[in-house]
Amino acid sequence: MRGWKKMSDADKIRVNLRVRPLMTAGGKPSSKKVKKMDKKIRKLEKRLAKVRRKREALAAA
Repeated sequence: MRGWKKMSDADKIRVNLRVRPLMTAGGKPSSKKVKKMDKKIRKLEKRLAKVRRKREALAAA
C-alpha cells in the first residue's frame, strides 16, 4: 500500500482489520505455490537421502 509508513497507527489497524480476513480466506493455493513447495520437498528428500547414506556408511565402518 502506498504511504503505509506515513499512516497513523489507527489507520494501519483499520486497514489490517479489513484486509486480514481476505488474506486468510485463502481458497485453493495457486499452482505456482504448489510447484514451488514440491520443488522444496524434492530438494529436502534428496538431502535426507544423502545424509542417510552417510549414516549407513558410518554405521558399517
